[in-house]
Amino acid sequence: MIFPKLLPFSRDEIKSDDDRWIDQHCREALEYISNFKWVVNVKKGTLEAVYPRILVLCRTVIEPIRRNIDSDIWVVSGNLPNAYFVTDCAKNVVEALEVYCQLMDDWIEAVENGGDLRNCFPVKAVASQENAHLLRQRIDYIRSEFL
Repeated sequence: MIFPKLLPFSRDEIKSDDDRWIDQHCREALEYISNFKWVVNVKKGTLEAVYPRILVLCRTVIEPIRRNIDSDIWVVSGNLPNAYFVTDCAKNVVEALEVYCQLMDDWIEAVENGGDLRNCFPVKAVASQENAHLLRQRIDYIRSEFL
């Protein structure tokens, strides 16, 4: 599948201001995943897809603290909440974006309906109707443009 708006990373195809944004969010993605106590270190990080000013999708290989922890992890970063999930549930970029959108949908619905956030992926944002609405707009945009 070709992504006319979701480009594989190539420094030749991206303007310098976008390049700085991408570098910043790739670093943020790697820092985000490396800060979990179950991650000893990040062995490898690969930028799999980017839409400048919206998101970066990285695939990381971590050294976990225990053998029963998956080492191959997707990380989403950008102008939306960071998230991670194992590659077992998303084999490619499209599936990874779908998983991300579903994780955010769960949080949005819990906030909108006064549900239990303990059953959702932990989103680093105040659980308000306004934040749920803003995130819904971003997720709807990702779905309409990329999926």
